Formats: sequence, structure tokens, C-alpha cells
Amino acid sequence: MTAATTYEIGTTLGGMATLVSLGAIEPESEFIDYPDSIKLADGTLRGRGFPQATWHYGYLTPAQYNALRAFVASTSAEIFIATLNNSRAFVRYSGVMVMPDRFVIRNTESQYRGSYVDVTIEFNRLVEAE
Repeated sequence: MTAATTYEIGTTLGGMATLVSLGAIEPESEFIDYPDSIKLADGTLRGRGFPQATWHYGYLTPAQYNALRAFVASTSAEIFIATLNNSRAFVRYSGVMVMPDRFVIRNTESQYRGSYVDVTIEFNRLVEAE
């Protein structure tokens, strides 16, 4: 499998597709190498825990939201993603996708009417897949 060059998602490593090909847009993303740290006796810090990522969207149309929501039957599901890490490289990971349980739907007269606003999708327990 060739190296990832953009955001991808899938239920299997071989079945991953780019977000754009699914009709979704590329997100603003954040990557955390480790969610917690402990202070050692010598004063240094040691990171612990699995990497985490978030994908944030200022807005998603209902079709774009549903394209991403299709990967999660309830609130969370095990998936594969390709996302930017802190080295600014796209890397494929397996992990748990957590959809938001609350969101705002824009209900004003505009081209974005009915869109989901400020959507943040979390990816926890990330492990490099390749």
C-alpha cells in the first residue's frame, strides 16, 4: 500500500477512501502524541497513553455529516484513518472514532441552512497501521 497523502477513513485498512471521494471535506486537525504525562523523580516528563487526533469542521452539510457518520453505528466504532501527525506527515492509524453527541444545526436563511456547525470528531487509542 502506498503512503497516505491526504485524509482517509475506512472500516478496514485495505478499504480506506479519501474524505473528498466520500463527499466530505478535509478538516482542521489536531494530533496529540500522548494524552497524559507524568513527572519523573529527575524532573523530566514522560508521556503516556495512546496518541489521539481530532478532526474539526466549522460546518458540515447533512450529506457530508452523514458520509462520516456512516462509519459509526452508535456513538463510537473501531476504524482506520489517515491523518496528519505532529511531524506533519499523513500516517494511517487504527483506533476508535467517537462522533459528537451534541451539535448545533444552523437554521438561518443562507447557503448553509441545515448544516451542522462546529463539529469535532475524536479518534482515540490510535496505533500506526502500517
